[in-house]
Amino acid sequence: MQVHCAILRRFILCAFDKAREIQITPRRMRYALEKETELYRALVAMASEKQAEITDLIANTLESMQSELVEEAAQYQYRGWQFNIFYPLIYFDVWSRTQC
Repeated sequence: MQVHCAILRRFILCAFDKAREIQITPRRMRYALEKETELYRALVAMASEKQAEITDLIANTLESMQSELVEEAAQYQYRGWQFNIFYPLIYFDVWSRTQC
């Protein structure tokens, strides 16, 4: 009899726990969705505010690297190209034929 009561008590408590979880889970999901939306909006706003600064940073970096890139491109030695009209040119072909 005691075993039966213990198992029944455990079953009832488990049922209450599951019922509470079913009620709380949608609230948790709604809360997580709201927080994700707030975070996304904050990140978009921050990126919009910093857009000019990011653009200037990229432009300055490219400007400072331009002479190096031109010099490196001038020294680059290309291998000969062999095109085969029966097979399409794929990325690997281009990559393997341009390696120094």
